[in-house]
Amino acid sequence: QSVHGGEVLLPSRYSLDTVNADADLDAVARQIQRTGRARLCLYGPPGSGKTAYVQHLAQRLARPLHVKRASDLLGFYVGQTERQLADAFDCAKREGAVLLIDEVDSFLQDRERAERNWEVTGVNELLTQMERFEGVLAMCTNRYRKIDSASLRRFDLKIRFGCLTAPQRLTLFDQVSRSLELPGTSLQW
Repeated sequence: QSVHGGEVLLPSRYSLDTVNADADLDAVARQIQRTGRARLCLYGPPGSGKTAYVQHLAQRLARPLHVKRASDLLGFYVGQTERQLADAFDCAKREGAVLLIDEVDSFLQDRERAERNWEVTGVNELLTQMERFEGVLAMCTNRYRKIDSASLRRFDLKIRFGCLTAPQRLTLFDQVSRSLELPGTSLQW
């Protein structure tokens, strides 16, 4: 299975045991199943499982997943970014999809450091859309400290994803090698 745009390949059965996060991801998913709403900021190094968790969450909620990256949303012309952001939220709402915005630090930069007006208007549009959106929104970043502090307050939950621990790496290696039916790669400890 994959998420189109970045081709994130997952084992056929996703396991929260191979994710190193500072929150109980199963409890987070159960709460979202109850409420049907969330604004999540997932942050951590590349490859730590942020996007894979959102795909797992969408599957668990039985909702489509819409993935948008900065390159999908940033426009060259005045007002184009704001329009593309609004369209992404409208489409997710219309289809009942989980909306994942990757590389969100491209949009939610600290407005105090903005050098151009369009940088501020892009942040403002995204914040407005976040507040109005009544579905499940996840935003991922590798550069958490670059995000505007007022923007961070808009999230219901901020979850740090870290690199896998040594036992988690072994578990994941074992799961993947078994799923690929590689001979002689089973690990036992």
